[in-house]
Amino acid sequence: MSNTSDPSQPETPHISPDELDALRRKLGSLTLRQHKAMMLLGDGMRPAEIGRLLHVSKNTVGFHLKRVMRKLGVRDRRILLVYAVLLKRAEEEPPPHPPVRAT
Repeated sequence: MSNTSDPSQPETPHISPDELDALRRKLGSLTLRQHKAMMLLGDGMRPAEIGRLLHVSKNTVGFHLKRVMRKLGVRDRRILLVYAVLLKRAEEEPPPHPPVRAT
C-alpha cells in the first residue's frame, strides 16, 4: 500500500489490482455475516453499532471480525478496516475502459 505524492494530502491507501483480486478470492471463504460485519466496519461503524444492525451482541461482531481476520491473513483490525474501505471503493468505481487502439 502507498500514499499520494502530495504531502498536504492525507495518506490514501492503495492496493494493486493483483492484491485486490487475491483479496476478493479470499472473500469467498467468508460467511454472509462475516462479510457483512467487515463491510459495515468499512462504513465506519463500531462493533456495537454493527451488532444492533445485525441483531447480535458486540461480542458476536468481534468474533465475526476475528474470524474474518484469520481467513484473510490479517493480524490487525486497522488493516482489516483499510481492506474493507478499499473493497467498498473498488465496488463503487466504474470498470476501466479497454485500451483504445490506434488505427
